[in-house]
Amino acid sequence: MTTARAERSVLLSAALALSAACSNGTGSVDRQSGEQVEPPPAAAQFTVSAAVSGLRGAGLVLQLNSANDLSVEADGLATFDAQLTDGANYAVSVAAQPQSQTCNVTNGSGVIAGADVVDVLVECSVVQSPQYAVGGVVNGLQGSGLVLRNNGADDLAVALDGPFAFAIRLAEGSSYSVTVAIQPSAPAQTCTVANAAGVVGAADVADIEVACSTNQYTIGGSVSGLRGSGLVLQLEVEGERSQREITANGSFDFPLAARSGASYVVSVRAQPRNPAQTCSVENAAGVLELENVRNVRVHCETRSFTIGGRVSGLENGGLVLRNDSESLAIASNGAFTFATPLPSGSAYDVTATAQPSGQSCTVANGSGTVGAADVRNITVSCANETYSIGGAVAGLLGSGLVVQNNRSDAVEIESNGAFVFARRVADGAGYDVTVRDQPSDPDQTCTVSNGSGLVQSADVSNVAVNCTTSDFTIGGVVAGLQGRGLVLRNNDTDELAISVDGPFTFATALPTGAAYELAIAAQPSDPAQVCTLENSNGVVSGANVTNVRVSCTSTQFRVGGSVSGLEGSGLTLQNNGEAGFEIAANGPFTAPGSLPDGSSYDVAVLSQPRNPTQTCVVANGAGTIAGADIADVTVTCSTDAFSIGGRVVGLTGFGLALENNGDDRISISSNGPFTFPTRLQSGASYQVAVAQQPAFSRRTCRVINGSGVVQGGDVTGVLVECRRDDEDNDEDNEESGPSGDE
Repeated sequence: MTTARAERSVLLSAALALSAACSNGTGSVDRQSGEQVEPPPAAAQFTVSAAVSGLRGAGLVLQLNSANDLSVEADGLATFDAQLTDGANYAVSVAAQPQSQTCNVTNGSGVIAGADVVDVLVECSVVQSPQYAVGGVVNGLQGSGLVLRNNGADDLAVALDGPFAFAIRLAEGSSYSVTVAIQPSAPAQTCTVANAAGVVGAADVADIEVACSTNQYTIGGSVSGLRGSGLVLQLEVEGERSQREITANGSFDFPLAARSGASYVVSVRAQPRNPAQTCSVENAAGVLELENVRNVRVHCETRSFTIGGRVSGLENGGLVLRNDSESLAIASNGAFTFATPLPSGSAYDVTATAQPSGQSCTVANGSGTVGAADVRNITVSCANETYSIGGAVAGLLGSGLVVQNNRSDAVEIESNGAFVFARRVADGAGYDVTVRDQPSDPDQTCTVSNGSGLVQSADVSNVAVNCTTSDFTIGGVVAGLQGRGLVLRNNDTDELAISVDGPFTFATALPTGAAYELAIAAQPSDPAQVCTLENSNGVVSGANVTNVRVSCTSTQFRVGGSVSGLEGSGLTLQNNGEAGFEIAANGPFTAPGSLPDGSSYDVAVLSQPRNPTQTCVVANGAGTIAGADIADVTVTCSTDAFSIGGRVVGLTGFGLALENNGDDRISISSNGPFTFPTRLQSGASYQVAVAQQPAFSRRTCRVINGSGVVQGGDVTGVLVECRRDDEDNDEDNEESGPSGDE
């Protein structure tokens, strides 16, 4: 208390000194003399303070002069807000006692004597009551260093499982709150407290439960930049592996946890697709400390690819392609590539923004989404000015109607109204609009009018397709047909000639409920076959009949094969010495007529081809029919070759050289016959010329009958005549040796 009073006295003295110092800076100035005039002093005010000690409970309230209350929460100097004048009476009392304590006032009354009152003492003591222990039991403790704490102050070190109790006992009605101040380590554990807080009753608290478990730490982090799917991360720790598929940016954790001190490595097991990306890992490896790992960073970058393709048919300048905002001028046919690559997953849409002069270019495969490779399949096809073909559909009720132009450009029609074919047609070209697929549900028959003609420098828009609801057709499929003359008949009246395998349909349709019965009206011949029917009769039931099956088997068989190397004309083959049949071109052939099973066949060349002359040989030409057509006879043709030559007359000197077709060259040393070493095929051209005139001779050699076409025999009529320039045409051309000197 002496110390508190001394401190209070020092504070009071300092306050008085400060007040005195500050007063020197205030006042007023005499207007006549200019000197400062002090204002009249104000009445002095003083405070009353009490030194509180021993306070433990809450709720202490002091009162000054039965009016001014002061709540006190802790030991120390407590000062009332109210101030008193010098000479005033003061009386300090306890208005409310603290919980479980009694406080007494000493020096609590007196008279203000020109100074603050600081010697009032308030001493508090605890009301003695029964004290009870606070404790419980610890389970699962393996580490060391566990410290429990009660009410934020009473610490208890726990080394083993089992019961525990805090050193400080509490009175009845006191609150308790048990927490873990320090968690155990070696190994690191986490202990939790159950029944941790409450109010002490009239007995020891023994139901606090502390449960400890060894800590497991997880590894995780965050993913950024991910746009694709299929990203799989892998964690490897202490020989165990855990995988985690990542579907979105943000934080992630592996399900596998591990102890403190374990080494770990995080890697990318599968990179994302759609779009294709490359993901890298930062802070991928480390050692687990006493906390979860959250700093693994996975960043993904989308790969970029170029956009391009090929241009064909471009004849004029001016073509400009555009993808998004990037334009590319095309000057010639061939490959093209836009300069700016696009990230995988990006959309591209290549269009022709400027057409070449006098041409129209269309883009195919121009739009799509960039995958995991450069786009190279865009095709730009340019053609001269074209015009659209279209018209209108009326009466359509069913679905599946497909019309086509020139049997290739097809468009499916879903409703009545205008239609236009995608493929444009050049000016002056023909168009032919037909129905490829008739509508169904309900079945209808659609016909075309104004469907054909020539484009005349304008779009065609008057094609009319009119649909009417139809009866149902009767048909099926034919298999195994080889002969000719097969005729089917429905209901004894409607006949249909069949010439090839495949689907068939009778011309006469029948309404629902009508009966149909098919029969073979005529069996095929050449070769002879027997055809049988399946599902041949029934009743029409609101749909086309398509399940009738006609199966044909042969009783006679054909002989044929293939021809190769044929260049001339007039090749004639024969089988078994019968009348010949001419072969006009390379490829498959079939001998006329057919043979029964087990018959012999013998294919031979009756006449060889001419122009050019060729020799054709037959392989696999003879044999016996064994229950199937013969198709392995091969005829191989080669063109015959012939020599080119003639005779030389009038030669003197030496060094004469002749050539054929500019490259086949021979030297001539004497008069008489000559032949070039290179032979030519029939039909080939020859051109004999003097490559070098003879030396030491006054004669000039010239070629007569030196050019022509090889016609199936050696050429021997070329004449090389050497004579003086001043000789008359009728001069005798005597043969002489090269030693002559004219």
